[in-house]
Formats: sequence, structure tokens, C-alpha cells
Amino acid sequence: DVYKRQMTSRRGLVFAVFIVLSVFIGGCGGGASSSGEWTLVGETTPDVGSGSPDRSGEPGAVGAAGAAVVAGLIDEGRLGEPYLGPLTFRAPRDCGVAVFEKVEKRGATAELAYRLRFVPEGDLTIVTWDDMKVVRLDGRPVPSGARQEIAAIPFRLPSIVVDGAGSVVEVRGMEELVASFAALDPAYADAVSSSPGLVAAIEESVVSKYWYAWVEVWAEWGSSEDPVEERFAGGGSDEALTLSMASVGTTPDGLVALRSTGSITGPPLRAVLRSVFASIAPAGSEDEFEEFVASADGRLEDVIEVVTDPATLWPRSALFQRTMTLTVDEETEVLAERRVATLDWDSSNCS
Repeated sequence: DVYKRQMTSRRGLVFAVFIVLSVFIGGCGGGASSSGEWTLVGETTPDVGSGSPDRSGEPGAVGAAGAAVVAGLIDEGRLGEPYLGPLTFRAPRDCGVAVFEKVEKRGATAELAYRLRFVPEGDLTIVTWDDMKVVRLDGRPVPSGARQEIAAIPFRLPSIVVDGAGSVVEVRGMEELVASFAALDPAYADAVSSSPGLVAAIEESVVSKYWYAWVEVWAEWGSSEDPVEERFAGGGSDEALTLSMASVGTTPDGLVALRSTGSITGPPLRAVLRSVFASIAPAGSEDEFEEFVASADGRLEDVIEVVTDPATLWPRSALFQRTMTLTVDEETEVLAERRVATLDWDSSNCS
């Protein structure tokens, strides 16, 4: 419905593209997700894990990471020398960890509490997001009426399957996720279910903002041999795909602070836009969309930061931040998203 209403003008087209990009773009890298139903809590803060203290109202206070981050961003002034050495993933087995997450997007803020659970399946590990609760919206407790209304929605995020190296090999439950959209917007659910490309894009987006940012990108890096490593340097101001990895510093208790920054602009970004249009373009509109893509100018930037254990890659704090700027016909739109998560391994049953 959003797409149909907005595609009657150039500015509307820009808006529609941004709505799709907010779920479509898998990032300047690669993915994760979740299982468990959404609930909301009112005046009290939930217990977010078995036997764990209630810290869901204290962003940045979980475990040792609190000493190394300020509002989810690495505070380099409190860190020691950059860590140089191996980054090795070790899968948690038959356990769970409490997570608090603050999400800022489109001018709104949501604070979430949930439990990340790890279940072995042979040599693989199934990762689920359980008991997900919305603690606050825009800094205020959720009203009881809204709590009941949202709790009734059968919304479930998918689970992921990771291998021994920390890479996502499968996402399970996308069908259930798409089906749950019907409770919110039946027309949107029909549009998504009839577009395999959009379903794949939603899957990739969820993965990139969680597991990929928290674990997989660092497991793929494998070893920080230099404080900063430039993966892609770009091809000039008009054509650039950049990605850098950095070991920023160490905490007194042996955790490491890592940062990844990436950007897409020029022809690589236009290729992303064409992929978006291929999933949503009405029949017969190909020429109009191609004209739009050819005239568009913009930039996609991702910043990922973690404070993590180099021997396990179990993150204590993680930041995912994405900014998309798109200019068409001298009009510019900006879409920004920021996610800060803290994971309470100290009070978990993982070892």
C-alpha cells in the first residue's frame, strides 16, 4: 500500500525507495535474526534472562563492556593498545544470554529486552531470539492498552543456523515472519509473499544487523594483523565501494574493541537500487525506474562496532549504524538507523 500510494510523484518514488531500502539493503557486508514472540511490558522492566540481574534499564552497563563503551560507541580514551592477533569463534552450546537493545530509526526510539538462545544441532548451532519484549517507546513505558494490542500480534522473527566458523548457513522461519505481517497489514503481507526478492532482502537485512554485525564479520576477518586494514579502497569520487576493518584497543580485562566502516556510492549504489526496483516495480514501469536510477545520487554508510572476547567472539556490546542519503532532482532524503545492544554473558549459563 505504501508503494502504491507514493509512486505517483518523483518525491513519492524517493520515499518508496527508502521504505524498501530500510529492509532491503543487507549492508556493506553480510546477516541474523530471531525467534520468539513480541510482547510489551508496562511500568516495570522485565527479567530478561534466567538467573540474571535486571539490567535492561541500564544501556551500556552489561558486563565488562560498560567500561569500554559510551552509549554503544567505543570510547577510545579508555582503551589500551590495539589488539593484534587471532579472532576465533567458539559457539555457545545449550545456553542463553540476556540482551538489551536500543533502536533508533525514523525519529523514534524503542528499547528491547530478549534472550539469545543457542541450541546445538550436530556440528551446527541454532540461534533464536526468545522472549522479546518492548520495554520503552521514545523513552516512556509502554501503556497497558498498547501492550495488550501488540502482544496479540503473532509476530515471530526467524532463527538462524551457524556453522563452527560462525557463518550463517541457513535462516529458518521466514514463512512465519511473512505470514505474521498479515496481522499488521494484509496488503503488505500479500505484496511481500508474492515477491521472493523482497523476502530474501528482508532476510538478509535482519541477518546483517544482528549476527553478521555481532559475530560473523569478525570471524571472517580472522586475525587483526594491523590496527587498520583497508579491504576496498574505492575507485574515485564517482565510483566507490569501501570497507575498512580496525582493531581500536583493548580493555583491562582482555576484551577487544573492533570497528568496521563501509560505504557504497556511484555505480555500485545504483546496482543496489536496480535490485530494489526489480522486486517492487509495477509492470510497464521499467523505463521510468531506469530514468530514476540514472539520475539518482547518494551514499550508503555502515558503521559496526563491538567490544568482544577475541577467543570466542561473544560480544559484550555491539553497535550497528546505517545512514542512507539519496538525492533526486535536487531533493535529498536521509534514512538513518542505529542499534546498540549489550549482552550479559557474565550472568548467563554459557561457558
